[in-house]
Amino acid sequence: MDELPRKEIAGFLTKDLVAGGYSLAELREAGCAPRELRQAGFGASEMRHVGCSASQLRDAGFVLAELKAAGCNTVELRGAGFGLAELKDAGCSVVELKQAGFHTAELHEVGFSLPDLQEAGATANEISALGFGSSELRDVGYTAAELRGAGFSALDLGAVGFGPEELAEAGFSAAELEEAGYAGFE
Repeated sequence: MDELPRKEIAGFLTKDLVAGGYSLAELREAGCAPRELRQAGFGASEMRHVGCSASQLRDAGFVLAELKAAGCNTVELRGAGFGLAELKDAGCSVVELKQAGFHTAELHEVGFSLPDLQEAGATANEISALGFGSSELRDVGYTAAELRGAGFSALDLGAVGFGPEELAEAGFSAAELEEAGYAGFE
């Protein structure tokens, strides 16, 4: 087909141009709006391949499931205005949601568990701010050093089973170790 300038498509329905043999790429290049392309029968996946963004596809009337099926990632979907609960319900993983910029507290509010949050890279500091204690953080694998960084004392950590070696490696002083019940350990 010949190049299709925007002025030539004025007054024609996009579906008529498709019937006339113009390709999706030609129509998109000529300036046809995503909504017109959808009405002409093109799918989200096809439109994504010719440069339509997740936001444009959503504005054209495609739903979240169609955008996911078309290959839109979680960052793009969030940018298109989908909320955390919608994205979680659509099957986006906690890791994807964290990478899309959702905060640990938000992820916890929509039901992600402590192990989920840790999997997503949440720090001991972020988790303890949610009200989880040193025992819970230790149970999912946070180290004495990470818990020290989150503000837990040697006494707190000794009480949940960290030994003197782990506490010393985490940077606690001899005086802090003594306070935790490990007198004479350095």
